[in-house]
This record gives sequence, structure tokens and C-alpha cells, in this order.
Amino acid sequence: MPAHIPSCSDRVSYRRGRRIVPFGRVLLGAANVRASTTSQGALAIGTAAKSSDTRFALAAGGGADILVSRSIALRGTADWIRSTFNDLGDDRQNNLRISVGVVFRWSPER
Repeated sequence: MPAHIPSCSDRVSYRRGRRIVPFGRVLLGAANVRASTTSQGALAIGTAAKSSDTRFALAAGGGADILVSRSIALRGTADWIRSTFNDLGDDRQNNLRISVGVVFRWSPER
């Protein structure tokens, strides 16, 4: 099931060094999941089924920018994501999101 997590946050950066800039962040928002049966699943259970749910979500983590030039950096991040969807257990989900990418800085700091 894909989950969409629109959220807002603030980020705290430690800009002591010139080349590596670590940062931390806490994101608050909502997580939304949707599920539906395929035509084979509908055939197996006798009807088509769709489900959608939205719950509070929290993400905490951080990462670092590695400056390649004045206007380009490489970014790596890791976030722990906590959601509270109803399930057969304790109704808490803990996930890890890891991402990497390229940052283009339009107004590079000097």
C-alpha cells in the first residue's frame, strides 16, 4: 500500500564547516494510505473493495549536505516515521525512510 505523508517542519543546520553541513528535523503531519482489490481479488472475495485512511504521522531524522561546488551539493537523509493506523497489533507503525539526491542552490552562500 502506498502511503502519502504531507507534512511541515523546520530544519536546524550546523554550518561550522564549509564542505559538510549536517542538519536535523522533525516533521508533523498526516499519513494517508489507500488500498483496493484487483479484478482477480474481487473475483476471489466476490466483490470489489476499496479502503482509505488518514492518521497523524511524525517523522524525525536528519542528514547532511556535501558541497560539491558553490551551487551543487549531494544530500543524504534518514528519517524515522511513526504512524498510528489501525492494525491487528498495537496500532503503531515504525518505518525508516532513507533518501539521497542532488541539491541545486540558486543563491549560493559565499
